[in-house]
Amino acid sequence: MYHTRPTVADVRARKAAGDTLTMLFVETPDEARAAATAGIDMLSIIAPLWTPEMREAAGDCFVQVGLL
Repeated sequence: MYHTRPTVADVRARKAAGDTLTMLFVETPDEARAAATAGIDMLSIIAPLWTPEMREAAGDCFVQVGLL
């Protein structure tokens, strides 16, 4: 499935426009899928969990992948 995740430029433009963005830390594909379905804008995921399954579950959310 093809997703249209926002870019950094998209996020910056929304912030500049005064939009409030939502962000959530997720640890499982089910959590990522639920967050995407609920309309969460951004997901924070630790690097070891960033798998192809997690990528698909994240839907159109902007994803920030970080360290433990």
